[in-house]
This record gives sequence, C-alpha cells and structure tokens, in this order.
Amino acid sequence: MKVFLSLFILMSSVASLAAPSTSIMSAEERKAMAQRWGGMLQTDYATSLYDQEDGSKSTAMDFKGEISYKLTRNYKVKFHLDATQDLQHQEDSDLGMASLGLSHSKIKVANQLFLLTPSTSIRLPISRADQRASFITAVSVELNTAINPSYLISKKLDLSISLGATRYVHTYSEAENGDINTQYKLSQAWYRVWMFTDWLGISAEVDHINAWDYNGIQKEFYAHAEEIDFTLNKNWALAVGHQYGLTSVWAANQQDYNFNLVDEQNSLVFGQVTYTF
Repeated sequence: MKVFLSLFILMSSVASLAAPSTSIMSAEERKAMAQRWGGMLQTDYATSLYDQEDGSKSTAMDFKGEISYKLTRNYKVKFHLDATQDLQHQEDSDLGMASLGLSHSKIKVANQLFLLTPSTSIRLPISRADQRASFITAVSVELNTAINPSYLISKKLDLSISLGATRYVHTYSEAENGDINTQYKLSQAWYRVWMFTDWLGISAEVDHINAWDYNGIQKEFYAHAEEIDFTLNKNWALAVGHQYGLTSVWAANQQDYNFNLVDEQNSLVFGQVTYTF
C-alpha cells in the first residue's frame, strides 16, 4: 500500500515540477495549456425495466461530479464524487465514491495505431456503506487502449478497452453484515461508440470483473449497458439507455454461464443529462 501511495505522490510531484514556463512553450503546448481547469456534472434517473409489483422495483437518481486540472501538457489531476438518491427507499440514499486521480494524456504507439491512456487513483471513504465495511482506501491503476479512428472504417467510430487493477484496504476483513470484504479486483471494460452525426450516436459497454476477498475466495461478475447519445452542443449532452448488472457470471449451480441481455431482476432503463466544462 505504501508503495502505491508513494508512487502516486511521486508522479504528482514530478508532473508539477515538469511544468515548463509559458515563455518557452511551443504554440501547440500553449494551446493545450490554455484551459487548465475542466469538469463534468451529470445526473441520471434509472428505474427497473420490469415492475413485478412485489416491492423489488428499483428507482433512483444518481449524481456525479468531476473537476480536473492540467499540471502539464501531459498530466492531469482529477477529483471525482458521486451520490445516489434512492426514490423507493429514502433511507438507502447515500454518498457513493470519492476519488483523487492522476492521468497521462494519450500515448500513440505502433505507428499511432493504438492510443494509450494510463491513470492511477486513490479512493476515499465517505459513504455509510464504506463505514459499515470498515473501508480505509483503495488504490487503482488503469490503462485505456483505444484504436486510432483513422484506422477504422469510420472516424466517427470509437473502439477501446480498459484494463484495471485495484487493491482495497479495510480495518477488518469482515463487514458489519457478515460479508467478507473485497481485497483485490481486476476489471476489463470494452467500449464501442458510433456517432452517426455530430449530434446523434449509439454506444455500448461490457464490463467483466474478477474479485478476491480476504479469504482468497474469487467471485466473477459482468455488466453491460447500451445508450442512444444526443450531443446538444460542446457543453450539454443527453442519453437514454438500458443497463444490466452487476451480476454473477455463473448460474446458481456454479457450473453454467449466466449471460443475459435483459431479465426481470437486473435490467434498468435510464435517462441522463451531462454538462461538461
């Protein structure tokens, strides 16, 4: 854990010290650094695709916020915060996740065929759920690999995969409800975005997660989401879509795979509004 924290602090320090004086920057570098601050505000309303009228229906509003600052042309720090308001059970409304991250700008490799974006982040304990799990922190590293659109059939097509690893730290291996806390997690996410026009597109995401608890027991999950995206202008965007999961890859017998597009328990439909600056 100390190694990860030291690495994060070192990267931040080096990036800050590496910031060149604007007097010796090239025109391209000055343009890249002209807008150091950026951010995003997002809210969405999600409800169960099926109402079984047995009290299991889920309805909630999620809120996300990010603010970022360019340390140099290549390095950027970001603070992320999210929260959920449960509209069915108000007592379950809670803060979600807070994190502080450091990312590098896209690195072009293999004759610019692949665009690599490495990042690292530290998660902060802020929610009641974190407290019940005696959560202290988590350190993550991630590498997003995108195919340069110039090599695809259309420059409006975006294909990428993200690989991540997370180490969790808790005071106790067991949460208040008796569940064993997660210690390690490996994640893979596949993204596909196709913008038909400057304002209309579709996107899909598939997530796969392997997690190990403090007893070394592995669990495997998957999720997927499909969206129709509307870009109103450079700041505002809307989306409507379907989300499935996070659900176990395995069926109840632990032998058969459990892959579904929709079902009565895990499917949500949502509407989303995003403002970026």
